[in-house]
Amino acid sequence: MSVKARHGTSYLLTFIDDYTRYGYIYLIAHRYEALDCFKRFIAEVENQTEKSLKALRTDSEREYLSEQFKELCENKGIRRQLTVPYTPEQNGVAKRRNRTLLDMVRSLMAQANLPISFWGEAILTAVYILNQVPSQSVTSAPYELWKGEKPNLRHLRPWGSAGFVHNTFHKHGKLGSRENDFPSIGDAQKNLDLLELEGSCKKDKRIAVENISLYFLIMKYTIGCHSYTINS
Repeated sequence: MSVKARHGTSYLLTFIDDYTRYGYIYLIAHRYEALDCFKRFIAEVENQTEKSLKALRTDSEREYLSEQFKELCENKGIRRQLTVPYTPEQNGVAKRRNRTLLDMVRSLMAQANLPISFWGEAILTAVYILNQVPSQSVTSAPYELWKGEKPNLRHLRPWGSAGFVHNTFHKHGKLGSRENDFPSIGDAQKNLDLLELEGSCKKDKRIAVENISLYFLIMKYTIGCHSYTINS
């Protein structure tokens, strides 16, 4: 990416199961971190699903051609499938997924009107959503095929929507505002991330709240001269 994410990452690494289309994503600052991410991916898959990785299809970039990467695959019995340079169609599933993710990120960023450095949180949300929703490539949602249970989407909110937090401390006494509003971001997990953008320099800090003290402005629209707001 030409613009670094808020935490200094510049690259994204995706792993997609060819049968279920369930995907994992890692944000990294340097290409050499790909090996560590792959180790974490293998450990999580083997521990959480009791399945083992059979084959790995990648392009011929240098991060996949190191001796350490080759040795890891040999020790794990993972069959390597390297694509020919300048032939992305040989790894079409991954290439299409990355293109879809970037399309979703652009849409999320445009809707939320947040600085472009928030692309990291946006792409984590995009991966989460794609895992939960049905796909034409598979018979059910990737989440259901991968974990054996139907996904619960009740906790989803529009990414970047305003979150209003009950404020128990107000400097203006009884006349002070009883709520603060923050853009809600994160990766669409049930644990929400609220960020407070400070001043014109756009520094941010995370806000930890309990769900009971939080509600969302989901939609605001105008019909004629009347304004309507839907809260959740």
